Amino acid sequence: MLPPYCPLPPSGSGIDWRWIFLVNLPIGIAALVLTFLVVPDIRPGRAHRFDLTGVALATGALFCLAFGLQEGESYHWGAGIWGLLAAGTALAAGFLLHQRRRQDREPLVPFALFRDRNFTSMTALVGLVSVAMLGLVLPFNLYLQSVLHLSAIKAGLVLAPSSLVSMTVGPFAGRLADRIGGKYVLLTGLTCYAAGIIAIACIAAPGTVWFAFVPATLLTGLGVGCIIAPMPTEAMRYVPRHLAGAASGVNNTVRQIGSVIGAAAVGALLQGRLAAELATGKAYAAAFTATLHTTAILPIAVLIAGALVCLLLRPRTAQPQAGTPAAAPQPATSTR
Repeated sequence: MLPPYCPLPPSGSGIDWRWIFLVNLPIGIAALVLTFLVVPDIRPGRAHRFDLTGVALATGALFCLAFGLQEGESYHWGAGIWGLLAAGTALAAGFLLHQRRRQDREPLVPFALFRDRNFTSMTALVGLVSVAMLGLVLPFNLYLQSVLHLSAIKAGLVLAPSSLVSMTVGPFAGRLADRIGGKYVLLTGLTCYAAGIIAIACIAAPGTVWFAFVPATLLTGLGVGCIIAPMPTEAMRYVPRHLAGAASGVNNTVRQIGSVIGAAAVGALLQGRLAAELATGKAYAAAFTATLHTTAILPIAVLIAGALVCLLLRPRTAQPQAGTPAAAPQPATSTR
């Protein structure tokens, strides 16, 4: 997916922001074609069981929870929304019970994955980082447009340096994590991202000029670049090869759930704090700026939790790669 701050055609051209999603079509088609041309056709020689019941339970749970959390504000958190959340929770519990019974028959979520401390830690971290990213991008974008009165395109361009830095730093951070382990690279990234959020909150005021945010957005980009690449590496480092597909699916699902929870939490906090600030008689610009300062606490707190999770990572050692049997012990030699 392309970032939401890509430049758009001029207004009046008949093309609005929704057209940006069409850019993914040729990329997706190219990926499908290359998959058939490049990816080897490896067949294990045995039939696989497709867990239709598990898919149905997981899909229903995620739909109910995602819709309830995302649209709760729109429906004023009425009985229907709470009913959806309750149904989603029940379906998620049913999914876990169903998976527990299928652990010996190709489950969608092999519970053995969570015996790996790295995988469990990084799966938690990917959800926390998703919450933290929305905790900055959503209120900051609204501030740029509603307080500084920038257009959507100009607001996106203010954030563009962050993306450019993260794309530049990411490959180097990934290689560094492969060499020395990801713990300290991730801690550096989380620290830089939190420092960037603090800088943005300190700089933000009703009359701040847009270019004053450039150093802070560069710092957040450095943080993101040091986070995104090492996370999957550390998550998959000790996962057995036959569980790699399931591990990747679980990790991506948690990331999406984190985004949903982050959007709901930030939206609720924004609405509540903005109403409280306006009730004090402040002008809208001053009220929203104060709200931005308050909402910055959420992603910073989440990043601190993520840093604590990183401390649980196993150090990188010369252990055998996933799926590779360990070398047999050498017989002891006699000294006599």
